[in-house]
Amino acid sequence: MTTTGCMTRRAFLRSGLGLLGAVWGAVSLGLRASAGAATPLLTRPLGRTGLAVPVLGFGGAEIGKMPEAGAVAVVEAAVEEGITYLDTASSYDRSEEWIGRALAGTDRSGVIIATKALERSRDEASREIERSLKRLRTDRIDLLQIHAVNTPGALRRILRPDGALRAAVAFHEAGHIDHIGITGHRRPAVLVEALRAYPFATALVPVSPADAHLYDFAEPLGAAARSRGVGLIAMKVLADGALGGRARACLHYALSHPVACALIGMRSPAQVRANVAYGRAFRPMTPAERARLEAEARPLANLETLWWKRDLSQAG
Repeated sequence: MTTTGCMTRRAFLRSGLGLLGAVWGAVSLGLRASAGAATPLLTRPLGRTGLAVPVLGFGGAEIGKMPEAGAVAVVEAAVEEGITYLDTASSYDRSEEWIGRALAGTDRSGVIIATKALERSRDEASREIERSLKRLRTDRIDLLQIHAVNTPGALRRILRPDGALRAAVAFHEAGHIDHIGITGHRRPAVLVEALRAYPFATALVPVSPADAHLYDFAEPLGAAARSRGVGLIAMKVLADGALGGRARACLHYALSHPVACALIGMRSPAQVRANVAYGRAFRPMTPAERARLEAEARPLANLETLWWKRDLSQAG
């Protein structure tokens, strides 16, 4: 586990969870659950955006390669169950298209759409964002994230006057993007620097018991995000499926960090219902419970399993 932050992991979690505990009590549960649900999903504030998001978010990568009918059914089931934070990306095959079709003709007022731009130049990112709007069948995206900013070189490129961030800002100023975020997989220090360089509203990062042992984002990024009101979102919660058999524990582990929500990919309405049940049953893990789960996951903390943390020496 890295120790580059200014506080210990335990102190970070304690202070962050204490703050969130005070906020959660004041936040409306708001988002609807299915008719038969006894308890709706808890919501948390997404940093300074003013949005309240369900603690369980829909990871859209899984549906990208699915046939349309199946993918649309999964998205519809997610929204019906109260998973109204939908995460996707232009690079996730047909995921944006399927989400757009699932939401076509519906009231989107309670649904938060988050997508990502992977291109690095302003012109290419502009075309990518235009394509995302078309696929999602909308003229406004709640959150556009500059994706996979994993190295100092990538950060320099997006921040240049002709970089991708300028494209996102232009779409924001035109009213097509409400908030601009960033995502990173490898180097926590790169995202810390990104938050210093630009007031990103959100940061999407890996949070799992395995990730805790290898270039952990919790300590260095958590302090920087908290001081700036940046909403943290957890991805790779199941270590890309390596911890799929411990889905409930891993979801609770991620939500025991100061994150707004945790994303899980789902491929069927049955998986949606199972994960929603885990989300409704959430209670913060104790430090001992987190430590036990991290110990169990330690054998997975390698660059083969956690492939998103490879190529750490690359500059661009």
